Amino acid sequence: MEESDITAKFIYRTKRNIRNLVIDVNYHTWKKIMNTRTKIGWVICNVDDYIVVNRCFKCSSYNHRLADCRGEETCPLRTGRQTKGMHIIAERL
Repeated sequence: MEESDITAKFIYRTKRNIRNLVIDVNYHTWKKIMNTRTKIGWVICNVDDYIVVNRCFKCSSYNHRLADCRGEETCPLRTGRQTKGMHIIAERL
């Protein structure tokens, strides 16, 4: 591997204050480092895929957010076009 094969994108912290480094690699580099422990600087790191899925809180659809939503409000727990509070009333009866 060469230094030009790996590009650092950003660092984010989890709720437990663990820092994660997101890097961009080509396919051949990804195949070499996947499911292994990799030394970056003085730290030995676990390697895993970074996948982000955008999901709307209003209509429960993917690839858009609440601010851009044009759909109806749906319940994320049940199927169909019912509002979020409807299943709570049905369970109390």
